[in-house]
Amino acid sequence: MRSYKSLLQNIIFNSKKELPLSFNELELEIAKEIFREYGYFLKDEEWNIFLNNLESKYIKKLTKLVHFYFFLCREKIEDNNIEDEIVLITITSIIEDLMSDFPYKEFNKWYKSECKKEFKKEAEQKDSLDDMIFFLWEEYKKHHGAARKVVKFFESYIDKIDEPRLTSSIEVYNKKINRFEKCTEIKQIARLLYQMRSDFVHEAKIKKFKSEDSINSLYTKIGKKSCDLDLSLEDFIDVFEKAFINFFISKAKEGEQDDKMAMVGKIYHCKNNIYCLKYWQRKDDYGSIDRGIRQKKEFKTEKEAKEFARDKNIKLLKFEKHS
Repeated sequence: MRSYKSLLQNIIFNSKKELPLSFNELELEIAKEIFREYGYFLKDEEWNIFLNNLESKYIKKLTKLVHFYFFLCREKIEDNNIEDEIVLITITSIIEDLMSDFPYKEFNKWYKSECKKEFKKEAEQKDSLDDMIFFLWEEYKKHHGAARKVVKFFESYIDKIDEPRLTSSIEVYNKKINRFEKCTEIKQIARLLYQMRSDFVHEAKIKKFKSEDSINSLYTKIGKKSCDLDLSLEDFIDVFEKAFINFFISKAKEGEQDDKMAMVGKIYHCKNNIYCLKYWQRKDDYGSIDRGIRQKKEFKTEKEAKEFARDKNIKLLKFEKHS
């Protein structure tokens, strides 16, 4: 992980934009440098294509979260001005924000439409109403609770090669066999991290790590589970930053695919002062134009042609004065 000072120096000395940079420009430059730390978008042209394929809502999310993460975590880690525990809680909050579009269903709607009959019967057999509610609530959270967003992020965006780095570093106490066991699934790590964040936000509780320099062989309780953690904070940040990058690259690929499948067209100024709109579907893997069937429509004014294109979601290419 490059120091935040060297990263900022690189931006200042190598930026092709006029200094001083606006906040938005600085945030995008920081994001670009973080991506480049992992070998992405080494050329400015590649970075610009990436940004063009991102929806505006994801560009806003990228700049906001990069600012939040870089100045709250990366800067303060180097200066030893932030506790490791706060870094983990901050990262978990960032993940929640990244996954804000993840489908959510209220508990009562889940119970009516998704909860299986056999599971309801099992809940009804609990000794008390509190036990029944807790049983149902735990199952609901696996599918639609806020913790599920964090689980989904871990399952979808963490590199498969990095999963063992996390699962091998955390052990959870198993009461049935009276000993600690390594986590076997990445979702277990996600739920533990979310529980840390939840304890901090809702109960003002924070677990202190023994080592001042890293998350190192900590025996503690997260929620109701006894855990033993042996994880380098630098390793965790490395895993998270790569997953963070994977998230936005996946969104850019979605945008690129949408663009390839979009209707595109050109407006031509034809004879008799008529404006012709010719349009077709862009759909090959390289973003080039399919030369197949084209449709044509004539208009009295350029404004009418543009309005039609907008209503039909036709992306207009370069305007040509004459055909």
